[in-house]
Amino acid sequence: MRASGAFDRVVRISARLAFLDVTADPEADGRDGLEQCLVDARPRSAAILMDLSDVNLE
Repeated sequence: MRASGAFDRVVRISARLAFLDVTADPEADGRDGLEQCLVDARPRSAAILMDLSDVNLE
């Protein structure tokens, strides 16, 4: 997940749970570009929304 570059931050919480931060900018939701961040992140996060046990967080 980290190597994909789609997320600003990936934090392993447990073997089956991770926090994915799309952007480090807290004001990003009010700016152009957030939509593209979400578009970039969507295909990379789809697989883990079902099962994170086989996803390498590195």
